[in-house]
Amino acid sequence: MKNLKFLLSLIVVNFVCSCNDDTTDIKMSLENNFETIYDSIESVELLPLETNAMHLIGANPQLEISEDTYIIYDIENSSIGRYSNSGQFLNKIGNKGNGPGEYTNILNIQVMEDKLIVYSAPNFVHYYYLNGDHINTIKLEKQGRQSYSVSDGVITYYGYSSGESSRLSMLKEQEQVSYLPNDAKILAYMSDSPIFSALNNEVYILDSYSPTIYKYCNNTLSPYIKIDLGDYEVPREYYLFDDSFKAAEYLFERDFAIIKQYRESRFMSFIEIHIQHKDGTVLTNYGIGPKDSIKWFTTTNDNNSFLSGTFKCLDEECIYCLVDPAKLTDLKHTLPFVISNQDILDNINVDDNYVIAKVSFK
Repeated sequence: MKNLKFLLSLIVVNFVCSCNDDTTDIKMSLENNFETIYDSIESVELLPLETNAMHLIGANPQLEISEDTYIIYDIENSSIGRYSNSGQFLNKIGNKGNGPGEYTNILNIQVMEDKLIVYSAPNFVHYYYLNGDHINTIKLEKQGRQSYSVSDGVITYYGYSSGESSRLSMLKEQEQVSYLPNDAKILAYMSDSPIFSALNNEVYILDSYSPTIYKYCNNTLSPYIKIDLGDYEVPREYYLFDDSFKAAEYLFERDFAIIKQYRESRFMSFIEIHIQHKDGTVLTNYGIGPKDSIKWFTTTNDNNSFLSGTFKCLDEECIYCLVDPAKLTDLKHTLPFVISNQDILDNINVDDNYVIAKVSFK
């Protein structure tokens, strides 16, 4: 894995420092209705992204923040764009293709100070400056579905049905360290949300159907948060089948929950959980607040709320969302007290690019 020498030379953030080894237990509550989330919101500031035929954003994009700019990666179109804090398009980062500095299938991205790491299939890791200049590309031997770079290598998540002996590995320069045995014959859970997130020296990892969020710190993987999903937890029997399709049939005959997203800042945590009902409907629970006092909000994915399904990342005490402008057309009349810059709504059209919503809580 000599290619990792280049990667390690770029990782200047010090991941080696003290880690908290405590595990937090959180119980998911279904008592609150999602609409009451507006009682907890201080304000929502809207930031329309520049609309141009050359950089329209496809369905279900992801958002990362780098200082005073926004990085939007569009998995559907294999495109990455950078926008200013006023919504102006600044530049693309890389291009779709098979040439030098190009990618064909984005798996995930990672912001690292003034650089961006792009992980793409089959096993490529691309490095760019935020202005779009290509630095280098390396090829890993066994990259998983998503990856994350730290000072001693690349953490990569394979999940189930990958052919690997573990669900998670640390790829180092001279070795591969395996975590979470892959001994169940079940179908892979393919998430379109980030599996990895980080705060300071800690990397948080979602594990497919598991109610546990793991933490990687100082060469150690440990349970970080265990969420009590009650009757919605995936039954143990699911993992005991000899046939993955029979296992899937068993699972979809009942209601079950999966952790879709986890983010953490110095002041708050954000958890997104999807409850899949056997009739095909999906209920989304959001847990927001300090880890020791999470408050839960519930919504169905029926577009009744402009915030439903839009939460993307945290920045201290704010949550950033990417909102389809079509959801904002009636907002001025229904929630005038929430929007801090209501005049923006007069100039938003349903065919415009996405709108960033910066949500501040009381």
